[in-house]
Amino acid sequence: MDADAVEVIRKAAKTADVDLVACPAVVYECLRMSDIHLRRRLAKALTRNAWLRPMPEAFVEAEELREEITRLRPEWLVARPETRNWHQNRNDWRSGFWRRVRHQTDKMARIVSAVDYGKLDRARNEAKAARSTARELGHRIEGLRLDTARSWYLRRVPGWDGEPFEAWRGHSEANWWQELILRPSQTSLDWLEPWLQLNRIRSERPQWITFWTRECAKERLPREWLRWAMGEVQSLRKVTPGTPVDNQIATYLVDYDYFVTGDRAFAECIEVIRPHAPAQIAATSVSPAGKGAVDHLLELFENVGDTNRTHPEGDARKVTGFS
Repeated sequence: MDADAVEVIRKAAKTADVDLVACPAVVYECLRMSDIHLRRRLAKALTRNAWLRPMPEAFVEAEELREEITRLRPEWLVARPETRNWHQNRNDWRSGFWRRVRHQTDKMARIVSAVDYGKLDRARNEAKAARSTARELGHRIEGLRLDTARSWYLRRVPGWDGEPFEAWRGHSEANWWQELILRPSQTSLDWLEPWLQLNRIRSERPQWITFWTRECAKERLPREWLRWAMGEVQSLRKVTPGTPVDNQIATYLVDYDYFVTGDRAFAECIEVIRPHAPAQIAATSVSPAGKGAVDHLLELFENVGDTNRTHPEGDARKVTGFS
């Protein structure tokens, strides 16, 4: 994308009263590119001050979980949390991170590569395993029932009442126990360790099981459901190197009005889960590749602008796009 096209898009968005969103997941995808010159150009485009800059999905998911624990299990909270590092980290994501991507692109690319080492490969292998299992079981996307899918433990587990529970609950219980307790993820710890008594949670596994299988509300944890649902749909499609990243990107869908992508298969996955989602998710718009993407965006802005002018009392529409 050249500078002229970026400026054309910026002006058109402003005229249409559209907020363009640069999500951290997209920035990370940019930094993973091997083409140095393209990487630098895209980094400059993504880090413009004109775009909205949301926090990373890991932060938002952690905040939703913390709020639900506060509502249901306040005894797990730290009475007097030490949050200085937490605030510094949050503030850095609001400004410092974007400055470094813009002015130290190659250095940030090396950091991302080091952080990614083995992580994406493991995620891709897990996606392939899920795909293989689905094929062996004869599962098909036409028979997928996201709203009625249930799970259960294969043995008696303290804290479980013995009855089946929504499948997303089992997925999230296992994932967060892994992230926070078994093999702690530094990213998750950055956002949750100051607030939660992790040693107490470790000692109260039955209560943790009950929290996830019966207590927490899907409507308060929509990203948990989205991660699970996208994984289920992806297991019934061809696995690509971008599959784990698509699962990550899906968590942003509840925040914005429109989602623009050149990946038709990913857009189709979104449409499969849309009728069952616990929250409204962004409308999808499939863009052509190359220069046609600019014309596609301009046409979308014009249509959205007409809607904004028809309903001037509403907030500006928010568009987020991924290539």
